[in-house]
Order: sequence, then structure tokens, then C-alpha cells
Amino acid sequence: MSNQTNYTEACNNFDKIYEEAISTREPVVVNREGAESVSVIATAELNSIIETAYLFQSPENAARLLDALQRVKTKTDKELLKTAIVEVLQEEKEVLYDLLAEIMEDIALERAIKEGENTETVSREVIFQILESKG
Repeated sequence: MSNQTNYTEACNNFDKIYEEAISTREPVVVNREGAESVSVIATAELNSIIETAYLFQSPENAARLLDALQRVKTKTDKELLKTAIVEVLQEEKEVLYDLLAEIMEDIALERAIKEGENTETVSREVIFQILESKG
């Protein structure tokens, strides 16, 4: 439940109220006699509440979100990770292709470097002769 204070205390100790709202991630309600109460809430928390309300405006989307939440509650961490990876792979095939291509290039480069470390040194002239003969 949120913490509460009165208007005078809030005016005198706003820095403490500010820090409390940030550190606890809970709103601090400021009451004023004869007036409506207000809350001091961390902006990230407010944005999260607004986004959640927006996502639940559509009954179809709300049903999907609640269904997903139920599935999450019943799965293990390993199953969740597997599901997330499969979904990313299905949605981002091109990113996966680029990643695998880069990994293969890195492996080939590493092998070439190792092979080069274990072979005899060749002069620059010999390399150019080989290249010219193939051209």
C-alpha cells in the first residue's frame, strides 16, 4: 500500500518524499484538508501503468496478454528461454542469418590465422607470383 503524508509535511520534506517514491517504487499520497489528494510517483512507474492500461483497452489484446501471463506462470525458466529463442528466430530470420554468417567468418579467420602460425613464412614476391599466375 502507498505511504501517505499531509500537505505541510510534503512541502517541508519534498526531497524525502521524492526519494521514497523512487526507492520504494510506490506512490506517496499527499493529503490536503478540504482538497483532493495527489500522489508523487516515479515517472517510470507511471509510464508502466499508462502502458498497461493502453494494452488492456482492447478486449482481444487483454485476452492475449492474460493468456501469455498464464503460460508464463506454468512454464519453467528453461522452457521460457526456449520459447523466447524460437519466437525470435521465427520473427528475425534475417538477423539470425547475418549472425551465423558473421560467426562462420570469424571461425574461418581464426582457423586461417592458426594455420598461418604453423606454416613456413613466404616472401611477398612469392605471394604476388602466385596471385599473378592465377589471374
